[in-house]
Amino acid sequence: MATLPVDRAFIDLLESTGVWSPNCPLSIERLVNIEISYCDFEGEIRDDGLITVMDVLAESVERVFKELLELRFPVDKIRSMHHYLGNDELSMDDNNSSCFNSRSIAGTDTFSIHSYGAAIDINPLQNPYLQIDEENGMVKVNPSKGWSYLNRRNRKVGMVEEIVPVFARHGFVVWGGTWTTPVDYHHFQLPRFMAELLASIAPDEGCTLLSQYMEVCHDLKDDLKAEALLGVRAADPESFRHIFAELICASV
Repeated sequence: MATLPVDRAFIDLLESTGVWSPNCPLSIERLVNIEISYCDFEGEIRDDGLITVMDVLAESVERVFKELLELRFPVDKIRSMHHYLGNDELSMDDNNSSCFNSRSIAGTDTFSIHSYGAAIDINPLQNPYLQIDEENGMVKVNPSKGWSYLNRRNRKVGMVEEIVPVFARHGFVVWGGTWTTPVDYHHFQLPRFMAELLASIAPDEGCTLLSQYMEVCHDLKDDLKAEALLGVRAADPESFRHIFAELICASV
């Protein structure tokens, strides 16, 4: 596996397909590509995976996929979202695993954590996204063929329950499979405050803060606000790293 800066040709692809646009909360210079080796559903090792992530998360993402490879956990494919013109439904229908894609959360104006390169989707077919119609008690399954994986007690190859601890060990402590509505079995992410904070500061400082976060991330509650933390940083930039450590430890 190797981490590579995005080149001009790749940037053009992201921009022309709408995967990145100027209103994205993460600057395009903060993106890196990781070449991924993975085990497919036939048990073969493939070296054609490519995933785009926030720069400071590259090492964590590499570690996640190295563990998945060691476990021989099957992944169908790992392709950049420009292959799907940034269309999440097309990517899900193709059972594609991915990370960066600048878009809003369905039905809202809030940026998805994918827009920060801080969320990873794994095998959407085996781990579908469920949209709940609360008023009528109906459920829409995305991708539609994922209906045969709705019984999560009936464990099948490619279902993610066994690898939830792998993602958590490397900071991706939020799993969409625990949500009430929607339920997003294929989705793993950093807490929102952490993704927003890392996107708002320089990479070198981000690496330091990420290390502090990793020490407590398993017990951390997702109720901190990046806005408040950035206010603290603006008021006392010299002491911010120490203050940040105290704040995240106090929230555990």
